[in-house]
Amino acid sequence: MVRSFVVKPEENRNYPKKHICTFEDVFLSPNEPVRILVSLKERIPSNVYGTKTDLTKLIISPHFQGSEVYPEIKPIPCHVYMAVPAEAGSWEGGPYRIVDWGIIEYIVE
Repeated sequence: MVRSFVVKPEENRNYPKKHICTFEDVFLSPNEPVRILVSLKERIPSNVYGTKTDLTKLIISPHFQGSEVYPEIKPIPCHVYMAVPAEAGSWEGGPYRIVDWGIIEYIVE
């Protein structure tokens, strides 16, 4: 299983910073894509995605059918959704708000 990887935001062209992400948890639900919770090595400032606080975590899920983020990331590069809990949501159970699309560029070993 992949423990750490680098994700680069794609939609927010004003914030091209790459982030090292470390796997924390996986969320499996019937009829929904696999989601993983990751911690960020460096915070994403709150003004980037309009969150109340700087982001130290993200929810990552595959963007395209046939892509995987758990137990292995396939393919590399892998297009993903980057999300945070919605207003009344939680990291563990959602609901989630997509803040950006990203690309997992490579695995950190």
